[in-house]
Amino acid sequence: KNNERILEELSEEYIKIKENKVNIENIIQKHSNNLYEINIELIRTVESYAEKKKSRDEKYKEVISITRGEDTLVLISNIDEEINRITYQEEKNKKILEEQKIEYERVTSLKSNLAGVLYIEKEEYETQQNQLNQLLKDNKFESINEVKRSSLDLDYIRKIQDEIMHYDDEINIAQLKYKELKEKLCGRRIDKEKFKSLKNNINIIHEELIKIKEKISRKNNKLLNLEKSLDRVDEINKDLDKINKDIKLLEELKDVVKDKQFVEYMSISRLMDICENASNRLAFITNGRYNLEFDKKLNFIVRDNFNNRAIRTIDTLSGGELFLTSLALAIGFSSQIQLKGNSILEVLFLDEGFGTLDDKTLKQTIKSLEEIYSKNLSIGIISHIKDLKVYIPAKIIVTSPTEKEGSKIKLEYN
Repeated sequence: KNNERILEELSEEYIKIKENKVNIENIIQKHSNNLYEINIELIRTVESYAEKKKSRDEKYKEVISITRGEDTLVLISNIDEEINRITYQEEKNKKILEEQKIEYERVTSLKSNLAGVLYIEKEEYETQQNQLNQLLKDNKFESINEVKRSSLDLDYIRKIQDEIMHYDDEINIAQLKYKELKEKLCGRRIDKEKFKSLKNNINIIHEELIKIKEKISRKNNKLLNLEKSLDRVDEINKDLDKINKDIKLLEELKDVVKDKQFVEYMSISRLMDICENASNRLAFITNGRYNLEFDKKLNFIVRDNFNNRAIRTIDTLSGGELFLTSLALAIGFSSQIQLKGNSILEVLFLDEGFGTLDDKTLKQTIKSLEEIYSKNLSIGIISHIKDLKVYIPAKIIVTSPTEKEGSKIKLEYN
């Protein structure tokens, strides 16, 4: 009794260790899931960091391209002055353009009036041109241009030309700057407040970048801790496997060294083989629904796989299910006798029980019997079920006696 009590304590300890193992496996799975989520979050953080860095670099390049390294406040002031000057010049040019349009319309109207006068004036022009040519010849001038050049001072002419060229250059430069600034602004206006807001946004992005780097560092530390935990879990699993092997060995040794328990130990070992064989047979016949086991008191029990693997006692089975269980167990015993016995088992008789089976279960049962049939083992079925005749190749038909004659026996083959 003391040994049995110790055995029960060891069994309870073994169950607790198994439960602890399951808990550790759940913890491992939980850490694995956390590690997976951390990896995903790390990837997202890196991608977010890359996108924000790219956005910051683009904005920084945009600011540099606008300022060109100059002081932003001075540049803004110069841009404002330049915009005001260009705006003023544009308004002035618009007024001039309007005046020129009015003048153009006036000239156009005069053109039609002068078209008729042109012919007369042309004739007069030719007459005057002839007179002019005669005068140039008389005064020893080659052309009218020579006369005009002679009428102006050369320095004065150069000064006027320089002023014209300088004015044209300033107009071209102003137009280019105006076009460049207009393209960069895209319809926007840059003021001091907006530029200050842009600068603040850059500072905020820098601060967010520092926070992201710190967050990545914390995540990396957490990841290292998780990896250490996983390594520790692996070590615990190895220790647990070793403990389980030691417990199993101790249990076997304990059963062996018990007083007068060695035979029981061998019997249980053999019963486990028989039960496993019968369980596989029962699972095949019942389409995987039932498995046969035995409890601590060596009572046979059935595990119902279609009902959350619930454990059922034999007395809860129906008549057909009980027959199938008994058949599977009988086949298991016969297999062990064939393998281990000194005497050859030549015939296995099954008496009734088939009437409680449906057609599908009956076919699977017959198929299971056909698998164990061999030259050294014959299977006899005693039954009143006529449907069995289809499956049995050789039959002994027994006719009940009457008042006139006794029982009759007839051989029948398929």
